[in-house]
Amino acid sequence: MILTPRKLRGRGLEYIAQPDVPSAGGLDLLEKRLETITCLLQPQAKQYGLKFPTGMLLWGPPGTGKSLSAKLAAKKMGLPLLAANWGVLLGESSS
Repeated sequence: MILTPRKLRGRGLEYIAQPDVPSAGGLDLLEKRLETITCLLQPQAKQYGLKFPTGMLLWGPPGTGKSLSAKLAAKKMGLPLLAANWGVLLGESSS
């Protein structure tokens, strides 16, 4: 079975190919860290044995900027974003 973005959403996952988010003010430390991580995508990083992180987990109460940070990170690195709704994945809620 092939899972399309629509089918993923119904299963608690959302694939966001190109996050639509402007740069966010007040996230200077995150911006700096993302610049460092983005350097690991360069071909020269492989020459030095540097590896790109396999993922990023953002955890915290609602309204603290997790989704915005994730979208900003994906946009900055030019990578797609896979967002998970843990309540749906664990069968604890319907949305």
